[in-house]
Amino acid sequence: MRRWLLAAAVIGLWVWWRGDAPAAHDGERHAAVLADGFALYDGHRVVELDRKGKQRKQHVLAHDGELRLVGPSNGPAVAWVESKKVRLVRASTGKGSVWGNSVRMLCEGAATNDERFAVAWLEANDTIWFVHGDTRNKRTDEQMADEAVGLANADRKVWCGVASAHDLVALFWRDSDRLFIQTCTRKKCSGLPATVSLDRRETLLGFGCVRNACLLGVRDHNGASRLQFVTESGATKWTKPLPTKLLEVSIVGAGENAFAVGFVGEHETEVGRVDRKGVVTPLWAGPPSKHAPALAWSRDQLLVGHPAGATTLVAFPR
Repeated sequence: MRRWLLAAAVIGLWVWWRGDAPAAHDGERHAAVLADGFALYDGHRVVELDRKGKQRKQHVLAHDGELRLVGPSNGPAVAWVESKKVRLVRASTGKGSVWGNSVRMLCEGAATNDERFAVAWLEANDTIWFVHGDTRNKRTDEQMADEAVGLANADRKVWCGVASAHDLVALFWRDSDRLFIQTCTRKKCSGLPATVSLDRRETLLGFGCVRNACLLGVRDHNGASRLQFVTESGATKWTKPLPTKLLEVSIVGAGENAFAVGFVGEHETEVGRVDRKGVVTPLWAGPPSKHAPALAWSRDQLLVGHPAGATTLVAFPR
């Protein structure tokens, strides 16, 4: 933990695809916020945890491919692509809804916090869509998600991402030497997206947002990784070195003024709090792993799901 503090002086969900990146479901965990706790996916099952981190229920999944985990008000739900459609189903019942027309791929990450959840995907016509819902108000399995919202423009997209941004949903996509970030309300995506200069040779390792800013994990073409704080206008306010050799870092927004960051360093897996000014507070350390830890933040608590099996709750003030 001290190595990160000295080297870096310093937020569901992660990896920009490249040929040497591990498969998204190969040992990787996903975490989500529930109305009364958390959920964790470990590659074979979804585990429900209460506010103290105690296991309540577990649900075995027949689907073992790439999926996303979110927390609708009626319990954890998973989404995956099947027959060019997005299936969003409750983990406990397998019931849910089908979305999309000609789905090309799921976007990286998922929006999951105390306000809302969302899963996004890329259609064959290069539009990004997301289906979303409330984390708190109880609904039936078929009605757990609201109508999907679409973002249309002329860019050719080979990658997309989605994250929570407090009560908003943030969408990401790349084009040439630019990263675009668009925030959306419950009804629409309005205004121009923020444009961040990002060399096409650079790898986006992870991303997380608060309401008017995002924190990126980036690796340059020389192999050096960094954290990069960008505002809603796309301006970069600061960068900090990030001592990891993996092609992923976990970043989630925590309230309006901080991020939780998890990564695998040279000797251990580390999690810390990073504020808007780049100040870090080390919070947790565990054994090294092949994946960054899964993170979910809710009401001053951070769930840390270590890929090796350990799961813990850490006090995390906003």
